[in-house]
Amino acid sequence: MLDSAAFSLTVPPLFAALAPARNVLLAGAGGGFDVYAALPLAFALRQTGKQVHLASLSFSELELIDRDAWVAEHVAAVRPDTGSPDWYFPERTLAWWLAAQDLPSTVYAFPPLGVQPLRAAYRELVERLDLDAIVLVDGGTDILLRGDESNLGTPVEDLTSVAAVTALDVPVKLVTSLGFGIDAHDGVNHVEVLENLAALDRDGGYLGALSIPGTGREAVLYRDAVADAQAATPQRPSIVQGQIAAATAGAFGDVRFTRRTGGGDLFVNPLMAIYFTVDLDTLAARCLYLDRIENTIGRRQVITRIQAFRDELVGARIPRAYPH
Repeated sequence: MLDSAAFSLTVPPLFAALAPARNVLLAGAGGGFDVYAALPLAFALRQTGKQVHLASLSFSELELIDRDAWVAEHVAAVRPDTGSPDWYFPERTLAWWLAAQDLPSTVYAFPPLGVQPLRAAYRELVERLDLDAIVLVDGGTDILLRGDESNLGTPVEDLTSVAAVTALDVPVKLVTSLGFGIDAHDGVNHVEVLENLAALDRDGGYLGALSIPGTGREAVLYRDAVADAQAATPQRPSIVQGQIAAATAGAFGDVRFTRRTGGGDLFVNPLMAIYFTVDLDTLAARCLYLDRIENTIGRRQVITRIQAFRDELVGARIPRAYPH
């Protein structure tokens, strides 16, 4: 566990925790475009001289990519020239954009897996990249849920990632969430998220909230990357990253940027542009079903075991409206 007593107001605890690290892996925990939520943090960390690597739990058909892209079992190094016929390939889209900015352009990708093979894939990157810090990044907040909430949103990939990484011997392991409020679309009650953050704070595992300055270099580059991804994937642009990008530009309310959101009201607001960061091991210790998914091999096993836990749950929390 991190020594949260050493944190102060003068240095954001997220950066204080990562200060000793030399090689940092920022990994999209929930799949798809989650890795884009890591970009503002990646730009800031590189400015401090750290080696920053990107990874993603991929929803793409990785079995179709070039064979030489696979650097280990269940680990693909996606580069701008990685070939694949899959039209939905956020990792390569990001690699293209990074190369166009003259930035390191490899994005490591994992197929959807259970805990055991995903842990082995992460362990391979720890050794290959000599990592001393891993930060799981979630676009949204459902990674912060422990299991007894009124609704868990879409926890499968997020908590598989948490379970995989918590057992690794890495000095710094964090989880950061960007896009507060977005998961309301999937039934998440954000009063319960705030309650969880308070409990993590009592346990010494909360590293606070950090807003992305909208006019800063990190936000400007992030918005450009998201716009590029929307143009490259017009059939399925990321609703999550679109809202976060809009929030970093000062947009508010029902902001439209894709037909995919035509059926409901969005509530873009400044809270979506804030990183909420916690210690990964403290978060893992609070999850009520992590032991159930520990020995899983495939994604389907994770789904069925979480559902079994929910079916047996007695006394789920009653959702509450934010009172102000």
